[in-house]
Amino acid sequence: MSEDLKSRIALVFRAEVAETGFNHVSVVHLMKKSGIRRQTFYDNFQDKYDLLGYTIQAMMEADVESDSDRLDWEEIIAQVFYSAELNRDFYKSVYSS
Repeated sequence: MSEDLKSRIALVFRAEVAETGFNHVSVVHLMKKSGIRRQTFYDNFQDKYDLLGYTIQAMMEADVESDSDRLDWEEIIAQVFYSAELNRDFYKSVYSS
């Protein structure tokens, strides 16, 4: 699976978790919303917990990598916290699960 497809699945996952809660998101629902087959999902993710790990890592890496050449470490940390605030509903749902 390409990184673009993995990112698209992660984006759908983030939206669904923020809207319905982590416990209510199923792989079947994600497959339908993402337009992928079951095997495509399981070729790249073991389960929704594996997708969760990928999603959080990708979000954090995007924050750090996009600004690492122009910001010092304090500003990068502030950017990560700002991103966490923007994605508060997602993280809150995951944490409460």
